[in-house]
Amino acid sequence: MMPFRFEGEFRILLYLVLFLGIVWLLPSCCNALPVFIRGRPRGGMLGSPLPRNDDLLSAMTLPPNMWLTQRLDHFHSTDSRTWKQVFM
Repeated sequence: MMPFRFEGEFRILLYLVLFLGIVWLLPSCCNALPVFIRGRPRGGMLGSPLPRNDDLLSAMTLPPNMWLTQRLDHFHSTDSRTWKQVFM
């Protein structure tokens, strides 16, 4: 007993139907998945920006600058030189 085989024009029609079915179904499946660009969702991870309120912005004060004393060379224990690094 030989397995059933598609031949001639029916085979071309079958391939055409399969191809069009995949082309039609693929976009609907892909829209359900999030689109990532370099590991992040499109638009970033912060969401939409808040509306701008100039009164609120003018009332806000910035925090003061702070200074942190750092060692200049962490690899040599005999070197005791330091420098001040600013952070906000």
